[in-house]
Amino acid sequence: MPSTFNGLKSLHYLNLDGNNLEKVDAHYFSGPAVLRTLRLARNRIYYTEDNSFLTLNSLNTLDMSNNLIRKVPALTFTGLRNLTHLDLHQNEIVWIEERAFSPLQRLVSLNVKQNNFRGVDQDTFDVMPRLKHIYFDTFYMCAYATHVSDCQPQGDGISSRYNLLESTILRAAVWAVAILACFGNITVFMGRTIVKDDNPVHSFLIKNLSLADLLMGIYLIVLATHDLRYRGSYLSKDKEWRDSWGCDVIGSLATISNEGSVLTLTMITLDRYICILYPLKMRRRTVCHAYLVMFVIWGGCVAIAVFPVMGLSYFGTHFYRRNAVCIPLFLEDPRSHGWEYSAFIFLGVNLGSFVFIAYAYVAMFLAIRRSRLMYRPADESQERCLMKRFFFIVVTDLMCWMPIILLKVAALAGVEISGDLYAWLVVFILPVNSALNPLLYTLTTRLFKQRLMTGLATAVWRRRSLETNSSSSFSFSSLKSRGSSPRLEKDINEFEQLSSLKTNGNNFYIGKMKYMYSNGRVIYPPGKPVPVHVGYKPVAS
Repeated sequence: MPSTFNGLKSLHYLNLDGNNLEKVDAHYFSGPAVLRTLRLARNRIYYTEDNSFLTLNSLNTLDMSNNLIRKVPALTFTGLRNLTHLDLHQNEIVWIEERAFSPLQRLVSLNVKQNNFRGVDQDTFDVMPRLKHIYFDTFYMCAYATHVSDCQPQGDGISSRYNLLESTILRAAVWAVAILACFGNITVFMGRTIVKDDNPVHSFLIKNLSLADLLMGIYLIVLATHDLRYRGSYLSKDKEWRDSWGCDVIGSLATISNEGSVLTLTMITLDRYICILYPLKMRRRTVCHAYLVMFVIWGGCVAIAVFPVMGLSYFGTHFYRRNAVCIPLFLEDPRSHGWEYSAFIFLGVNLGSFVFIAYAYVAMFLAIRRSRLMYRPADESQERCLMKRFFFIVVTDLMCWMPIILLKVAALAGVEISGDLYAWLVVFILPVNSALNPLLYTLTTRLFKQRLMTGLATAVWRRRSLETNSSSSFSFSSLKSRGSSPRLEKDINEFEQLSSLKTNGNNFYIGKMKYMYSNGRVIYPPGKPVPVHVGYKPVAS
């Protein structure tokens, strides 16, 4: 009742915490004029009438935390001219009316953490000239209180008031992974396109993997260039960046890359698994089948990435915009709008793929080992080499995916994730697989290196032949004058035939040849049953 505290003229401290109060009417506290501290926390207050604290001119501390306040009207704090500490954290505040804090000219500390702000006027906090400490949930809210010396938090582990990527080491890591991912995957894509493979289905899947990983490299380059662009003044540009279509685009790009890489790796593993464990079944694998599978995978990845930005209320407006790197991991606020969708991506698709890949490679290794023991003595060196390759494939996937999966589960269980750990997880661990895949699946494989060297050797030989044929010292006309033209033409014809000839299924003759130019002769090395004609001399390899 309004008269409850009448007559308490000397009351300095009043604690009404946890009393299920639902509203504060005007003049409830008109009696205790010298009240210094008023605690109204842990109630159910949803409404505060205008001028409710009009007579509390001596009040220094007001605690209204842990209530249900949704709006702060303009006249809520009228009369509190000596208030120095105001706590409004853990309410449901979505809007603070303009000039609502104008009466608080001596306020020093303001806590508005754990609220649901949808909009704040630019000068909402500027009207409090003595404000020294202010507490938000996210550092980018400090853009509304630039005059405050101590605005918390200073950053989110990834960004700060000054830089999009705060850590110098993190910046260097982003550039390193971006360059490796782009260079490695472009090399793989071009190499697989130029060098023909006996297994076109596998080669096609590897090219799609390199394309998916290349998208991650592009994402990192865009992120790193924006960090350079905003260096030293990021806070003033944060809203512009996170609310832009650019953040949605690179967030979608990263999601497409991540899911495309995961699902393509799963298909590559499935292809190997079927070939090794069931070699007599499903043998009619064609490139057309691979085209169809990859079309479905790419279409699904694009749909997964674009769906959250279609304007559905379930996702809200900040699915990709929750942090400056635009990755929807939801570790800082695991139950926000769209958290189930994020969990489906990282705990459903990624975890399921990893479990299958780990199982498949173990099964393949055991099957190959049994086959060798059954049909011929085991070659321990080859077995160790195969085990190492399979081991590194599984371990790199484990190192890149499991930390994300485990931290996602921990966040959903209520464990608070460190901002620094979150930064490394999002900016380094998540994309690093894109830089490692080219090494694991192409650049370090013996067959690819042999084919690549074969192609390079052919190109070098042809170039030297053209240069030699164009010179006056080594021309068909001069050789013809010495009577050597028929033999040289024969050598050239034989070489062209041998260049396209295969032996033992996979090994090209051209990969085993050395070329020497001496009076128009092409000299072959020993070690293969090549017919040696008159004028040919074997040389040591």
